[in-house]
Parts: sequence; C-alpha cells; structure tokens
Amino acid sequence: MRWNFLLPVVPVVLALCAAGPGTSARAAGGPATSPVSSGGVVEVRTVQRTPGGTAPAGSAVYVDVLVGKQISRQEAKLDDAGRATVEGLPLPCRPLVTVVHQGVEYRAMGAPMDAANPRQTVEVGVYDSTAEEPAWSVKMRHVLLRAGRDGVQVTEVLAVENPADRSWTGRNDASGRPVTLEIRLPDGASEVKVGGAFDECCTELAEGVLKSRSAIVPGVTQYHVQYELAARGGRVDFQLRAPAPVRQTMLMAADDGTTVESAELMPVSDAEMSGRGMRLFSAGPVDKGRTMSVHVARLDALRKGESRQAGADGGTALKLVAGFAAGAVLLAGILGVFLKGSRQAGPNQNER
Repeated sequence: MRWNFLLPVVPVVLALCAAGPGTSARAAGGPATSPVSSGGVVEVRTVQRTPGGTAPAGSAVYVDVLVGKQISRQEAKLDDAGRATVEGLPLPCRPLVTVVHQGVEYRAMGAPMDAANPRQTVEVGVYDSTAEEPAWSVKMRHVLLRAGRDGVQVTEVLAVENPADRSWTGRNDASGRPVTLEIRLPDGASEVKVGGAFDECCTELAEGVLKSRSAIVPGVTQYHVQYELAARGGRVDFQLRAPAPVRQTMLMAADDGTTVESAELMPVSDAEMSGRGMRLFSAGPVDKGRTMSVHVARLDALRKGESRQAGADGGTALKLVAGFAAGAVLLAGILGVFLKGSRQAGPNQNER
C-alpha cells in the first residue's frame, strides 16, 4: 500500500511550484500553469561536509520540476569537481535537486525560474555514510491532540538530531535490513499517516511499529506521524514511548471541555497558548524506551464541530510552540509533493 503524506500545506505548495516570479499561483484544482518556454539551466555544485570525506565525483544527480500536475525529471552525473549542468528545464518552474552520495539522497530546493531568470546555481551539501551508530537523540518531540466525540487524532513532530559528521545508515533488524528510526505507536492506533523525513521507499508499519530505513543525516531532521485513537466510554488512554533519548516533550490540546492528564507531562502556563484556546504540557529528558501515559476524558461532552475548530487552531499552535520557521515547514511540504506524492499506511506496509 502507499503512504499518505501528512502536511496540510500541499495544495499551496502545488500552486507555488507551478508558478515562477511574476506568475500567479493557481488555486488547488484549477487549470495548470503552462510553461512559457523551455531552456532553464541549473548548475549543480556539491559541497562535501564530512571533513576528509570522499569526493562525490560520479554521483547521480536528479533535477525535478513540477509541470502542471506532472513531475518532469532530468538526470546527470557529477564531474570530478563535483559539478553537473542540467539544461532544457521547462519554464516557469522551481527545481528540486537531489544528489545521491554513498547511497544517501541529499536535496536542495532552487529558486523560482522563468524566462527572465532562466539560469541558476544550486548548492547541495553531502556527507559520507557510516554504519556506526552516533549518539543521536530526539531534540524535541511535539504532540498535538485533536479531540472528537469518537476519539483523538494525535499528530507528532520529532526533531531528530545526529551530532556526527556522517550520515548513519542504520543497524540491521530481524529481517537483515538496516533500520534507523523505530516508533512504537500506541495500542489501537489507526489511519496512520507520515510526513517530513519519512520516505515512501523506506518506511514500514508492522505490528504497531513504524520503521524508517532511510539514513539519518547530520544535524536536525523532522519526522512527522499522525494517527487516530478510538474513544471508549468518552475517554482515550495511551502511551508515548521514547524511540531514543528525548530531551524535551511538549503536548498541546485545545481547551475544549475535555480533560487531559499525565503523570509525566506537567501543565505549562503560557499566555499566548491560552489566548488561542490551547493547553500546553511539558516534560524534560526521557530515556530511550521509557513511556509517558496520557489520559483524555470527557470526549462525549464535546459539541459538534468543536473538534474541527480545535484542530485548525492547533495547527497554528503547533508551529508557534515548536518554533519551526515557516520556510522549513514549507520546504518539507515541497519535498513531499515532489518525492512522495500520495501515501497511505495500511496494516501491511511491505505490500508495494
């Protein structure tokens, strides 16, 4: 089965990618913007960011652009200087450049291009790969609860930090294939969706465990997951298990008449969140494998439509509290449109 991409910015991104400077972005579902000419040129320049790392000469290069609702891809190889030139791109467009070095994909989004600006240089940083596990951790785990009468929708954003200067390719699991990130979902989780760094090719869900087999690159990488938990007797009880050491966890929920309790997550007084009708809870460091229990009650007291509004407010609250720049969220959405398309999780993710 295919994965369903999580981020709600996709319709906006589709319009953005189809339009260049001076071109009006079309509304979602409207007619595609027609290329005004052909002849865009992207010069790709790679930078090896691992000290003493291997030169990426000969690595594959892919340049993707959105034309209407279709992806147009051109391929090239890096020369000995780590450069490549791709010509004949349809205009207007905004190119996404991918360089594959030692089996790991590195991406960079170019600037919008049109007939007046048909040429640009895109720099892509690459790292050497290693099978040696670094001291990686979850720098921040944000959890957003959207309550409904039938249950709770949980959206998580995990900021995973690799402090090393090489991309970690993972350790082998029982199948003999490498895995980097494993998230054990709460019992009964359904309608699972993923986004961020979860890649369609390398993401699996089996027996309640979400696995990513993609390398974890140096720095901080966002992983997004969303799932539904059914209510019983007007309440939902679930646990959040730490997939690695977690430095800080923040949970947000609308102040909608429900009760939210946790022995590990403490209420936080925040005027901005309160002004938006949101409650905020926080926990400090959590060791790998430890769990935090969350109890949501009085779901049967919700009025019709209340949970939808809470969800809309919560989307804004998530960005505010997480402190993610809007550009970073938008870039994640763009990468999802180009590379993942429509993805939906089912009970057996090995089916493709």
